[in-house]
Amino acid sequence: MWTVAFHQPQSQPMWSGYMQMLHKDLSHPEKSSDICLPMIDLTPSHPTCVRSTLEYVAEHSGRYCATPVITFDQQLWWIAYMVIESQPTQSSLHQIVLMLGGFHTQMSFLGSIGSLMAGSGLKEAIVQVYAEGSAEQMLSGKAVTRAVRAHRLVDAALNTIATAQMLHVPVPHVFKDDADNGNQIEDSLDPTDGEDIAVNEEPQDMLDEHDVEPLPDETYQNGADILTAIHNVSKQVSDGNLPLDEAVGTTPFTKLQEASTRWRESLNDHRTAKLWIMYMTLVAILRAFIRAGRTGNWKLYLQTLHEMLPYLAASGHHNYTKSLVLYLNKMQNLEESHPSCIPHVC
Repeated sequence: MWTVAFHQPQSQPMWSGYMQMLHKDLSHPEKSSDICLPMIDLTPSHPTCVRSTLEYVAEHSGRYCATPVITFDQQLWWIAYMVIESQPTQSSLHQIVLMLGGFHTQMSFLGSIGSLMAGSGLKEAIVQVYAEGSAEQMLSGKAVTRAVRAHRLVDAALNTIATAQMLHVPVPHVFKDDADNGNQIEDSLDPTDGEDIAVNEEPQDMLDEHDVEPLPDETYQNGADILTAIHNVSKQVSDGNLPLDEAVGTTPFTKLQEASTRWRESLNDHRTAKLWIMYMTLVAILRAFIRAGRTGNWKLYLQTLHEMLPYLAASGHHNYTKSLVLYLNKMQNLEESHPSCIPHVC
């Protein structure tokens, strides 16, 4: 829904703002609290330190008849996993749900994107907005917040161009008078600006600003009609008149998916096009991973981790590759083994 948002007649927020708008009525769990536990005066990566932590948490969770859930980053997660697997079956440590930290997983995946897209021109596109030194940090996966926003900016431009090609509609400009003043395009991409990117309202016949019902199937004569229907469905979702799950299954989005499939298949023999389509897929996985964490969607969380695996392996991130394989094997049955944990681990 967001990938075609910039073909709509009015200004649209970037992905974070768009998701917040669509999920504004999402229910949230009760307020949580943070407390400081006693310090363990040992080297954090030492197995004795990790086991002491596991024993402490398992003991205290047993007092409250609760399932212990512990989150480690990859290096400590691997040590904790080996400690638990070395214990007898009846050990209380086997009751622990061992989570792999999402932030560093995201960092590793961002590094994979930068590695796979090296030499493609992605860095040159990013330095139009950010400084060259910052771009290098973002492509290595270090500057996470800026990296995520930079990839969203590039992905938004690519999806806007792709939608125009697959539906045979004009590409919207950043400003309606950008043809007269090219400097406005560069100024509009200043990272100090807000999350909004304005699009022009031309051509007027491509999208209708009025609240009208989606077009019936037989009136989808061209891509402009599909975009008009998608605009109307999106407006119903943002107004709270149509559930999001139902909206993405409506006919306009089905036809958009069919057009996308045909367009991608037509580019199978073009290596450069396939590279950038892969990049769009990588950013889509990144967006889905962030969405899964923010909305508590457990199945989507596991699905995105599974989709990350081949790209992590291809880019040489072997530690996360082997850890994720073991992690997914453990987590795929969590709903049956520890059903009460699902609302808390998401």
